[in-house]
Amino acid sequence: ALTVILLAALVWAWWSGAVVNSTRDIEIMEPELVADDATQSVLRVYPHAIRTAIATGVREESIGVVLGATDNDIKHTALSASLPSQVPVADERIMSRIECRSQLCLLRLQRVMDNASEQPATSFQVAMFADASPESWHTAIKQGVRALYAL
Repeated sequence: ALTVILLAALVWAWWSGAVVNSTRDIEIMEPELVADDATQSVLRVYPHAIRTAIATGVREESIGVVLGATDNDIKHTALSASLPSQVPVADERIMSRIECRSQLCLLRLQRVMDNASEQPATSFQVAMFADASPESWHTAIKQGVRALYAL
């Protein structure tokens, strides 16, 4: 009976530790956009769409909990009356940058886990045309999120 109790306690400790460790609070930073005059007007629509696409990728892959304001997260932000008394601090952040020159853009995503060093734990980058369809951008961002977490 003692062995069964000990074994049950070990299984419970392992399971509860695994559940706690699998939940990440992830903050998605505002994208950094660098563009020449030819692509500046195209990129004005992307900052919010980029954050939303990253948040969607994080949720779809069950990577963690997204912190911050996106359309789907309004009820969990400071704008909400039902906000918990303590705002959670992110365990890690996803940073994005789009740099465009002559209609060709480089999309870079970085996963940063150490707030002090700002060094990315992992990164992903892909070349895109500035006028690529929103679906193409969304697909590239989703691939990037998967690459950041090696899924």
